Amino acid sequence: KCPTLPSLAFRIFRTHFMDKNLKLPVLVNEVYKDISKSYFGGAVDMYIPENKEGETLYWYDVNALYPSEMAHQKYPISLLGHFKGDITKKPEFKSLFSNEENVGFYKVNLEAPSIEHPLLPTKSSEGRTIFPEGPLTGWYYSEELKNAEKVGYKYTILEGYIFSSKNIFDKFVYKLSEMKENADKNSATYLIAKLLMNSLYGKFGQKPIYLEHSYIDNNKINELIDNIGIDNILTPIPIGNKTLLSYRTTFDSKYIKINIAIASAITANSRIHMSKFKNNPEFKLYYSDTDSILINKPLSSDLVHNKKLGLMKLEKVLTKFVSLGPKVYAGETIEGMQFTKVKGLKNPPTLSELQSKLDINSPNLEIIQEKWNRSIIEGQIHIEKLPYTIKVTSNKRLPIYNESGRLIGTKNIKMLADIVNPQT
Repeated sequence: KCPTLPSLAFRIFRTHFMDKNLKLPVLVNEVYKDISKSYFGGAVDMYIPENKEGETLYWYDVNALYPSEMAHQKYPISLLGHFKGDITKKPEFKSLFSNEENVGFYKVNLEAPSIEHPLLPTKSSEGRTIFPEGPLTGWYYSEELKNAEKVGYKYTILEGYIFSSKNIFDKFVYKLSEMKENADKNSATYLIAKLLMNSLYGKFGQKPIYLEHSYIDNNKINELIDNIGIDNILTPIPIGNKTLLSYRTTFDSKYIKINIAIASAITANSRIHMSKFKNNPEFKLYYSDTDSILINKPLSSDLVHNKKLGLMKLEKVLTKFVSLGPKVYAGETIEGMQFTKVKGLKNPPTLSELQSKLDINSPNLEIIQEKWNRSIIEGQIHIEKLPYTIKVTSNKRLPIYNESGRLIGTKNIKMLADIVNPQT
C-alpha cells in the first residue's frame, strides 16, 4: 500500500500519531502555486576558502535538523483566509495578524541589508537558491521574516495567507528518535527509524502534478494537445508513424494528500535554526551546508551533544580546509586524514590539487569520468567519457581575490530587481 518511504512515513503518522480531530487541508491550485514560492532548501555557501596556517577549524552537524524542528515548532493547520494589501495597516484584521498562535505566508517587497551572511533566500535567473542583499520581491514564511528583522531586513506585505497553528509532529518524532537512540548504529532498527523520521516532511511538499506518457498515432496528437494544453507537453519523440509523448497532468485531489504550507514551514524553521550560527561575532564561519557549519572556534558545551535532537555534533576537527564553492571542498583532520568532496564527481582531486585552484591564474582542472546515457529511440545505453571542470564558482556568491590573485573570500550577490507596486 505504500510504494515509497515518504508515503509509508505519512501513513504511520496519520494512523498512529495525528490527532483524530485534526483535519489538515489539501492545498492545491492558486494556494499551492503561491505558497510553493516560499519553499526553499538550506543555505549551502562558502564564505572563506581556506584557513590560515596553524588555525584549527571545527565541523559541526545538527542532530536531525528537520525532524528536530518538526518536533519543537508549531505548524500551519487551518487556512483562515487570503488577503491582498498590507494587512498590518488594516485595523479590522489586527487581531488575526497579531495573534501569536497564527502563522502566515506573505508576498513582500523586501530590502535585504548588507550583512556578512544574508538570511533570506531567493531564486537566481538560473534557478539556483541564493542568499543576496538588496531589493527583491518574494513569498516567505512569517516566522522567517520575523527572524530576519532582527538583523536589519525590512519588508512591506503585499498579499498573503494566514493559518492557525499547532504542534503536530512531536509525538511522531520523539518516538522514532527514541528508537534510533536506543538501537545499535549498524542495526535495521536504527536505519528504519532514521529513514522514516527524515522522510515525512517531503510528502507534504509533493507536487500535485505528475508525468504521464502516451504512445499514440501521429494523427491523434492535436486532439491530445487540445485536451491537456500545449504548455504541458514535454519531450515528444517521433517513432515512425507514432509519437511517444510525455506530458504533465494533475492528481485527482481525492487521492493526493499534500500541504505545501507545512513543508515550507519546516524548511523555513530549519533555516531559522541555522541562522543562530551566522553573523555571530564569537567565531568566523567558513562554510555552511543545510545542517552543518565550519567555524574557527569550538561551540559552548550546552550546544553540543552526540545524539540529542537539535543540538550540534562535532564531526571533524580540521587542520586544513580548502573550498572552491558550494559542495566543492577538501580538508585534513587533526588525525592527519585527508578527504575531498566534489558533488557529482566519483573520483575527486586531492587536497593539494584543489588548493592550487585558489590562484586566479591557475588553469581549470579537468577530470574525465564515465557517464551513462540512455536513448529511448535507439533502445540503448551509451557510456560516454565526459570532462568535469573544477574551478572557483561564482553562481551563489562572488569571489574576492587579493592583489596577488589568490582567492581570499566571497561576497554577497546584490539584487537589482524591480519592486512590485503595493496594492491599496
